[in-house]
Amino acid sequence: MMQVKHVVILGLSALLLVLLVAAAAGKQQRAAILGQDISIHRPGDHQFVLRSEIEKVLPKWEAMPIREINTHLLEEKLENHPAILRAEVYCSLNQRLQIEVWQHKPLARFFGSPDRQYLLTEGKVMPVTAHYSAEAPLLTGQWPDSLHRPLAKFLELLEREAHWQGFFNGVHRDAEGDWWLYPRAGGRKVRLGQAENLERKMRKLAVFYRQAGDKKTLEEMETIDLRFENQVICKRL
Repeated sequence: MMQVKHVVILGLSALLLVLLVAAAAGKQQRAAILGQDISIHRPGDHQFVLRSEIEKVLPKWEAMPIREINTHLLEEKLENHPAILRAEVYCSLNQRLQIEVWQHKPLARFFGSPDRQYLLTEGKVMPVTAHYSAEAPLLTGQWPDSLHRPLAKFLELLEREAHWQGFFNGVHRDAEGDWWLYPRAGGRKVRLGQAENLERKMRKLAVFYRQAGDKKTLEEMETIDLRFENQVICKRL
């Protein structure tokens, strides 16, 4: 009998707790928004998204009840911005609207393209903005949409490898479909060839740079050709 009473008391306590939480949630939903906080996460400190652009999307929240704010709809509207990767909107316990957005990070920029776009992860593209221009490797030549994903994957590889970070400032695709890399320093070019075994070719290039040794030897190189298996062909100036 005592055990039954104990179970009943626990059940009533749990029910009371649920009712109290529901009442508090209902009270908060009827309460008015008291302010807003906007956080913009900018990888690489790129300024693609402006606070003013976010504020234009938000409703006039002054004295608006929390229950009238559709946070999911606001998230969708914010994510329609070409430079926003993800958005989260919610109301905090202190009755403030919290807005967090995460920017895309550009991998490179198409040069001479009529659309003037940045290349993003997974091969997506983002238009260049009028108020901000990011420093990024330039992509020249013809890059059909079918190559955007493998190109993005390759550029991400260069970003992951510490010794290649910031080493190249451009990638070119010639009329034959060969890929070329342009190191930031020096006048040499690196010919990768077709978009095959790119990771293995970059490992081969890393070995070549280590074995080349002194800077003077590298400065004498005009072209480093990685197209052929198990060999590096160099052309001197």
